[in-house]
Amino acid sequence: MPRVVTNPATTFWNEYQPYEKVLEIHADFDQDGIEDVAYGDRSLFGHRGNGPWDIFLRRSDGKYVEVGAIEYRLHLRITRAKNGEAIIKTYIPGGVIITYRVSKHGLKEIKREHINLETNGFRIDETFGKDARELPYKIYSNDEFRVRAGG
Repeated sequence: MPRVVTNPATTFWNEYQPYEKVLEIHADFDQDGIEDVAYGDRSLFGHRGNGPWDIFLRRSDGKYVEVGAIEYRLHLRITRAKNGEAIIKTYIPGGVIITYRVSKHGLKEIKREHINLETNGFRIDETFGKDARELPYKIYSNDEFRVRAGG
């Protein structure tokens, strides 16, 4: 169930007590024109570098709604859907495409495809479009992030 928070950095720090470095992404995940934020704990990202990103959608009043986590590593495409929803499609190395529906009411995985790169002739730009990309992120040491989170 989504919950409203004032400071997503504090919430992430208090809930997850990150073990290693903390990664931060700023993007408009729900396509409402307001920049949102996502955090990931680098220690959870596995050998391929993909891991869970906890998404916080910013509301117009400056508060955030914590909606859940997506698996994400390489390419990402966000498209506006209807009724305040957006569709997030991610590619995980090894041939997995995951599609999510996101809104301030929550986040839900709606499709997971396993693609055999050798037999399906899979191409990133055909599936995700030419503007799909890896989102830039900032890396914080635990000490830096604890200060950012107010702890």
